[in-house]
Amino acid sequence: MKRLSLFPRSLRQLVTLSFVLILLPLLVLAWQAWQSLNALSRPGGAY
Repeated sequence: MKRLSLFPRSLRQLVTLSFVLILLPLLVLAWQAWQSLNALSRPGGAY
């Protein structure tokens, strides 16, 4: 009987999971910083 576990069984799954969990917030932060920089560098745009 196969049981679904929250913990990954192999090291590759663990590395992939941690990589995604670390990368997603970084991508969101980078996207927000890029948007705010675009809004600041836009001529005549007060945010």
